[in-house]
Amino acid sequence: MLLSLLLTGLAMASEIHTGVPVTGIDGLGPPRFQTVDTGWMADVPSGFVRVFVGPTPEDAIRWMDEQRERLAEFKPQANVELQQALDVDEAAGDGQQLVLFRSGNIAVCSRNSVDAGRWAQAIRTSIIDINSPWPAPPELIERRSEWIIQASEGTHHIAFVGGVPSPKAHLHFSSPPYRLISWDGWGRATWAEVTLQK
Repeated sequence: MLLSLLLTGLAMASEIHTGVPVTGIDGLGPPRFQTVDTGWMADVPSGFVRVFVGPTPEDAIRWMDEQRERLAEFKPQANVELQQALDVDEAAGDGQQLVLFRSGNIAVCSRNSVDAGRWAQAIRTSIIDINSPWPAPPELIERRSEWIIQASEGTHHIAFVGGVPSPKAHLHFSSPPYRLISWDGWGRATWAEVTLQK
């Protein structure tokens, strides 16, 4: 019984990857960060890739379902050959103009006028598996009648919703934002709703 539970735990753990580097992948342009639910994207020659890193495989499955619906005009059917070539949990698309794939908690969409499979493979081989806990969301602190966003080490990008930025310094506000979003270097997004103490 204990061995069975241990093996189940190991199988679940292997489904969780750390992420995909947002910079340094040959041929990918600068990352463009979207939302916690949609991930990030980058241009490639003749197209783009979208990358979603979720906390759980269920999050990536949801993302894949949404992409299939959004891209219904391309009829992204399951593709067993692509799945085997990429060594992933699931794959869809024609391999030339569209590839969708999921490996554990990571899901990817590669759209290109030609050779979408090449860019899907570039992302697949760049998946990182290291021991790195999910990042903490950024915080908003008040100092001398201003609000300042503070994020943990390893934060690559910060976004916010609402607020009035201060002209004094970057990520300082004269009126506070109500939502903070950050992405780390592995493409993992986290967010926090701001509640101010009265």
